[in-house]
Amino acid sequence: MIITFTNVIGAIRTAFSVVRSGLKMWLGFETSETLGAELVSNGDFSNPGVGDFTAVSGSLAQVSNELILTTTTTVDNAINYNIPLVIGNTYKATLLFNEVGSSTNKWALYSGVYLNGTNNREVQTYGVHTVTFVATNADLSIQTFGAGAIATYSFDNISVKELTQFTPDKSGNNNVGELFTGKALEFDGAGDNVDIDFTTPIKSAVFWVKPLDTNVQSILGFGGAFSGSKYIKSINNNIQSAGLSTVSVYVNGVSTTSVPLDQWSRVVVNFALLTPQELKFGFGYNSYGNIQLSDVQLYNENLSTDDITYDYANPQNLVTDRSGTSIGLSNLKGYWALSEGAGSLAYDSSGEGNNGTINGATYEPNQPRIPQLGMMNWSKGSNLLTYSEDFSQSVWTKNQLTQTYGFASPTGQLNATKLIATNTDPYILFTLSGASTDRTYSASAYIKGTASTIGEDVRLWIIKDSSVFHSQDFTLTSDWQRISTTKTFTSDVSTSILFRLDTPNTNVGVSDEVFVWATQLEQSSSVGAYRLTDGGATLNSTVIPNPIIPTKDIFGNLVRDRLNSFNLGKFGGARVDDIAINGNQATIQLWFKNVNSNDNLYLADIHSATDRIVLGFNSSQLSVYHEITGTWQNFGTITDGDWNFATFTFDGTTLKCFVGTSQLGVTKTITAINLGTTEQFGVGMNHYFPTRTQDYNGHISDFLLYDRVLTSDEIENNYNAGLSAHTNN
Repeated sequence: MIITFTNVIGAIRTAFSVVRSGLKMWLGFETSETLGAELVSNGDFSNPGVGDFTAVSGSLAQVSNELILTTTTTVDNAINYNIPLVIGNTYKATLLFNEVGSSTNKWALYSGVYLNGTNNREVQTYGVHTVTFVATNADLSIQTFGAGAIATYSFDNISVKELTQFTPDKSGNNNVGELFTGKALEFDGAGDNVDIDFTTPIKSAVFWVKPLDTNVQSILGFGGAFSGSKYIKSINNNIQSAGLSTVSVYVNGVSTTSVPLDQWSRVVVNFALLTPQELKFGFGYNSYGNIQLSDVQLYNENLSTDDITYDYANPQNLVTDRSGTSIGLSNLKGYWALSEGAGSLAYDSSGEGNNGTINGATYEPNQPRIPQLGMMNWSKGSNLLTYSEDFSQSVWTKNQLTQTYGFASPTGQLNATKLIATNTDPYILFTLSGASTDRTYSASAYIKGTASTIGEDVRLWIIKDSSVFHSQDFTLTSDWQRISTTKTFTSDVSTSILFRLDTPNTNVGVSDEVFVWATQLEQSSSVGAYRLTDGGATLNSTVIPNPIIPTKDIFGNLVRDRLNSFNLGKFGGARVDDIAINGNQATIQLWFKNVNSNDNLYLADIHSATDRIVLGFNSSQLSVYHEITGTWQNFGTITDGDWNFATFTFDGTTLKCFVGTSQLGVTKTITAINLGTTEQFGVGMNHYFPTRTQDYNGHISDFLLYDRVLTSDEIENNYNAGLSAHTNN
């Protein structure tokens, strides 16, 4: 069983345990692994019999926990096992070949093509054999070659697992979650590139690449003005280089130059010390690349074979994390994650400050195998202001000032605003309704003075109920600076919190000016990473970490971990195929932090041959849709921006919804709910993957599925088990 996913963060769990009886799936979103669930049952032959293994001709038997094939004819034979494979996916197959009969016996793994051995087909050596391959056929078999004679073969420890990135199923049922939160830049081969002013000496280039055709595809170019011939490229499914000396190439942890078409490969190129005259991604020596590229790293030392093995097996980590490596962060001279998801800059997270300019290349979300953003332990930020850069919106009050757009912000984009005072009390104001007591808020913004206002002050306010004030003054300079202030309100129940920024007004009748970008209001005791908002929708939710200073992002902002959440952002979603539950008996539980109930998005979509149930939002209420009756059943409202624990129970005729431990709304009667074996199960999305029109925008954590109805005591138990990990500020 494979579940496909799109966004996550590491976690700390309590000592409490969830109810196990009837538990079919528990996605805790704590860790990522590179191998999926075992696809071969009884591959170690510890149980009696040969299981689901069959022979084309001849006989199979289990002898001393080994699989014995005895042929009955002189023709070639095969051992089959119905997995099946998914064409285009990557797998790792292993087996033990033991000595039985003639030493001339030969065999090979076969899946449309021979995957290993001499001449790509024959293996006769004894011992453990491992093959990593991209499936071009739905079946995998062991082909045997008896050299024209009846022969005997012995195999053991047969294993096939999908090679990608997964989050494990804590229920023990192997419903692992395949992660699809990786982002990459796609280059069209006709002009797209990333231009970087980079002249630092280097000895190793490391990157994930997916060639999109077999022609010459430039990946990295190092030549001055790109008239020189220093580059790394792919051609005819091979990595080649020019202008580099003492070159060694590794692909997916192995010493080889071969890269498959339309598949992600991790490439390490070691070489003698090189000083680039420039650096470009997707272009080199008058040739562009039709490729996808992600996670580019440049080091001033060669990676060892152990470093390379670790790097491939741990895509969420830098090689500097390996115990015993001689590579330190000081050796990392360039690190472009290429995962920003928007904008024209490719940020350098090495600490060297070599940001690149993106020319034409576009972002591709939902990529497997490459580093999964949701599993990285860095903050996604938060912003209660629904329009963080667009002050023309009616949610912003503008008093005694005018505004002009299109100025360069700290990112280099033309998305900053100039505010111009027209009288003695100029300010911008945003009102957040529905706040409550005993909460701490942090406000921030980027500001810069003009020639007429350098040395003057601006004032940043946090205001409660228009009557309780907190403010702090900041002096304008010629450089961008991030200003911030924090306040905890402990008196009375608040009905509103106001964000206010006063601009200079020292010269009445003279138009005092200030540049403003990236306003932010957070319910937090410290300022977090900036999060762009546009009408409530988070656009640039991914924050790139600074590997030199792990507590900060590339903007220098303090990083606050957002634990215990599947951070779906704008491109959220998960899917599982063919989960068997008890027909008309089921319980679904999850923790979620919603952005906006008005968005009518899906928390889960359970689709079978006979029925369909959608959990989500309708008319700003937590709701359930039943396709057969064609109706939404609304249960009531929840608090957006807070963690909520929801329980949905189905017994065939009635639906119940609980938030926390309390039933929300009344019991809904729907006749003949019967889910049975689900054909498609969407988490944070509709089941028509990859159609993403109802992707959830928020956080989901600890997704639990039962094939029975939990009691009220069991619901309370599971709520208490997750409570400490899902507290609100």
